[in-house]
Amino acid sequence: IEALERGGHGCISATANLNARDIADVIRLYDKGDTDAARALHDKVVRFRKAVEAHGPIPAQKRLLAISTGDARWATVRPPLTAMPQDEGESLAARLEDEFGDVLGHG
Repeated sequence: IEALERGGHGCISATANLNARDIADVIRLYDKGDTDAARALHDKVVRFRKAVEAHGPIPAQKRLLAISTGDARWATVRPPLTAMPQDEGESLAARLEDEFGDVLGHG
């Protein structure tokens, strides 16, 4: 929201790989002048980002992409990072689904 208020046209966010729809909706709502709805959804986007970041943003996002796509190669990270364990990723995915809805495209 702060970038949009300063004339920005979007955002750069690693979690956009997982919640692009909500981020795009924030921008659409703001551009339409519905700033209250944009702010409310922006707050959700920030909570989502913080939930992922709490687990190490790169390994967590890569594990979530692996779960979402069914392609375990997505979970691979380069040193000094270590891959998020599958069970931890599944637990995070379940928490995100409970709190934020169908973020991994499971229906």
